Amino acid sequence: MNAAERDPFLNAADDALGPLGFKRPKSKFEWKRKVDEANTYWIHFNFGLGVINPSCGVWYTDLATLVPKDVGVVCAVSRMLEGISGSSYSSVTAPSLLANHVIAFAIPELEALRDRSAVIRSLESDPATKWPVFDRSSRIRLLPLLLAQAGRLQEAANYLNEFERVAPDIDQQIPRYAVFAEFFRGTYAAS
Repeated sequence: MNAAERDPFLNAADDALGPLGFKRPKSKFEWKRKVDEANTYWIHFNFGLGVINPSCGVWYTDLATLVPKDVGVVCAVSRMLEGISGSSYSSVTAPSLLANHVIAFAIPELEALRDRSAVIRSLESDPATKWPVFDRSSRIRLLPLLLAQAGRLQEAANYLNEFERVAPDIDQQIPRYAVFAEFFRGTYAAS
């Protein structure tokens, strides 16, 4: 989609999200709102040729400050709006409808993703469609961190050991899982 096609969607979302404290740099397609010292909400519109794929998520800023980026950490959870609302979005969607869906579906989802206990439960569950991350590599890094931060160190260590065994087959992230596991053990004295 070109700028003339995108602008009505961006403007409608600006009008809906601005009063809720979300800010978007004019050259970006992402709105952010710092909720507190531990959480930042974000909503992103990914524009394709005729398709719009909105997503929303929570960046766990407190985790991001604890873990160096070079160990392959994941400190965010997210969902696709289509998966929450059951609707798909394209250039023929009314901009006001998309903005209304963001408010009706994404905002409550952000509150749910802020609940780390609920996120832990979903990351522990099957099937993968319940996970608030887009891939297995993210899950195997985030779940031990969240458990450790919740004081559940033995469970975190158990998952770390389990994930380390399967990581060579499922991990697609650089650096490899072994780098993350080494950092995690050094930080949390897990074995």
